[in-house]
Amino acid sequence: MVPDHTLKICVPIAQYPPLFSGHGIQFRRSLPYLRARGIEVTILTNRLPASFGTPSDDGPGIVDRVLAPGPGKLSELRRAAQFRRYFARRRGWFDILHCDLLGWEFLLNAHYLKTLGLPIIVEMLMLGADDPLTISKERFGAFKMSLLKDVDLWVGISRTFLPRLTDAGIPAEMFRLIYTGVDLEAYRPLTAAERRSRRARLGLPAGARIVVSVGSVMRRKGVDRTIQAWARLAPRADRDLLVVVGPDRIAEGIGREDEAFARALQARSEAPDLKGTVRWAGRVQNVEDYLGAADLFLFLSRQEGLGTVILEALACGLPCVVSPLDGIADEIISEGRSGVIMRDPDDAGAVATAVLRLLDQPLARDEMGTFARRTAVERFSFDARADALASTYRSLAAGSRRMNRDY
Repeated sequence: MVPDHTLKICVPIAQYPPLFSGHGIQFRRSLPYLRARGIEVTILTNRLPASFGTPSDDGPGIVDRVLAPGPGKLSELRRAAQFRRYFARRRGWFDILHCDLLGWEFLLNAHYLKTLGLPIIVEMLMLGADDPLTISKERFGAFKMSLLKDVDLWVGISRTFLPRLTDAGIPAEMFRLIYTGVDLEAYRPLTAAERRSRRARLGLPAGARIVVSVGSVMRRKGVDRTIQAWARLAPRADRDLLVVVGPDRIAEGIGREDEAFARALQARSEAPDLKGTVRWAGRVQNVEDYLGAADLFLFLSRQEGLGTVILEALACGLPCVVSPLDGIADEIISEGRSGVIMRDPDDAGAVATAVLRLLDQPLARDEMGTFARRTAVERFSFDARADALASTYRSLAAGSRRMNRDY
């Protein structure tokens, strides 16, 4: 797509790297692709906690860390005031507000943003959390929905968000499906030599059958299901290795409520039947290295919006064993061709059987891996996401300009 002029987009995100934020990471990786299409993005985010210091590199794009961090009503009200001042001082500067931040700082200012003539896109990322039907059932849900009446467009990262809009009374024409993207150069299948080298660099055994799971060590991500299934598989320390990649400490980004959960699972992995077969990698910056070194991807999450890590595993040519994810898995995984969808991910024996069957059949894994890579290339590239976003931005901005002229 050749840009006809530059559009300026503001994206409020509560947590942005170096803080752990799946959507923040996704947008940061999207920025070069958007810039190539004439889209200039400014990230509006919270200031970093003092323990993080000053970021040495915010990456591509403009990052305005001006909102007060911290929980509590007082912090929310402070952010709401800062949010309003930010846009008041930049009246006419931005063409679109693209928001996934449904905190009070946005909600209390949504109507004000409309008085500035700023079109609003809200992107939904988590079923049962940030879709209108869920919001309407929350405390103050009716009030929140009244504040969201000025939203111009709702973007969902999977098709399963659409009925959540229409059930909340929002017309289907206000919905756009725009998948998250994956970096097809960073996430790719490795040659045998590259794979050996990658394992050596990561300190992983060269000849082991390696299963990788990626995600914060919290209950929502289903890491307890993963450990239970791994135990039922009866792994051998000299042959099998499960690598869990993702934040597992407060310092790495998990909440205090999840710390005890993570510690209990790590203690379980030291029991005699699992000792030496589980490795906790923690938060890493090179997820693609671990996926590239793996034989299989296992992801038994309880709640997602899409599951971007599944896309990354597909791009690496890995067969994926996944939970149903509220039906989202069917949108990503082709049953029996790129992976296996576990209809009951709490059935540890069934999960173990599926994993073991694939570990024992390298030819079947290779066939699935080839189809998995093709799926990622054809449907989930950053180019495809950037094209869809750029088209949506330009259409919405053009409509806004026409309305302003008519007015």
